[in-house]
Amino acid sequence: MSSQPVLDLLFALLEEEASKRERLFHDMAMTSHELKTPLTVIKGVLQLAQRQLHHPGAAAEGTSERIDDLLDTAIRQVEHLTLLVGDLGDLSQQRSGSLALQARPCDLRGIVSQAVEVATLLALGAPSTWRFRANRSPPRWIRGASNR
Repeated sequence: MSSQPVLDLLFALLEEEASKRERLFHDMAMTSHELKTPLTVIKGVLQLAQRQLHHPGAAAEGTSERIDDLLDTAIRQVEHLTLLVGDLGDLSQQRSGSLALQARPCDLRGIVSQAVEVATLLALGAPSTWRFRANRSPPRWIRGASNR
């Protein structure tokens, strides 16, 4: 009686487990990156707001509106971060095949505008050439999960 079929089965199981482990590490790296981006934006906008608060004559220069805009951006990023943390729970549902994404109508211009805003904030201090001009045409509706 040959032990080759048993060895083949053991090697196949080991390869499958190694593949699962590799996917898990890849997912962890992607999650780490996705969590760092909004945290970087939040830190940057809060630092800008703090600098503007401590700037002499800030109130006279209308800085409070700028600080309000920065804090709005930070709040949106916290909301995004909250969704990402929820996605960690979704990961286990995805693995089990029970994750159901809900596609809804989304305004593509709004999604692009938010992405440009985040990219601009991430480039704090660097020369920025990012420009996004949403014209007055009707929204560009697509079906998707805008928060994903």
